[in-house]
Amino acid sequence: MPGVEYIHIPVIDGSTAGISHENETDKKAALNNIPELCELYSSIVTDPYSVAQIKKVFEVITANSGKKAVLWHCTEGKDRCGLISALFLAMLDVSKDDIYDDYLFTNKASSKNAIKYSALVFIISASLKNARKIKRVFRAERAYLDSALSAINSKYSDVGSFLKNEIGITDEIKAQMQEKYLQ
Repeated sequence: MPGVEYIHIPVIDGSTAGISHENETDKKAALNNIPELCELYSSIVTDPYSVAQIKKVFEVITANSGKKAVLWHCTEGKDRCGLISALFLAMLDVSKDDIYDDYLFTNKASSKNAIKYSALVFIISASLKNARKIKRVFRAERAYLDSALSAINSKYSDVGSFLKNEIGITDEIKAQMQEKYLQ
């Protein structure tokens, strides 16, 4: 689109079955490679590659002058982007309850895909277990975000320390973002 700058910042190194939705030639084999999402969320905030990429995302967001919009997206908008959004809200000192409400709001948009793809997987695999696995992939669950925040708290003591020491969010940047985005 004219005037739009696209910046590709993959948060996960390589494709992740069920998350990044690359074309798979063997759909049944892909079902066996879907990660445990609590583990995935924990790894995103502790894996050096992913943390470096999150830092790049925040550099783009915080460098925005406010004269243009910034949109971040991923395949479903709940894992990588959901986590970025939760961290962004945490940076703004939004309450934990509001962060969770925002994250779980994703289910309003993802419910149709969750049902559609779980039914499709059931038809293909004749496995209720696989259908449930796929349904969870399309759903935002409190436990996923809990896992990421617990991993941050374990490794960095708290989200503020993570944002400051790993992502580079200074008090000045935080104040600028609060001024720009909070009403």
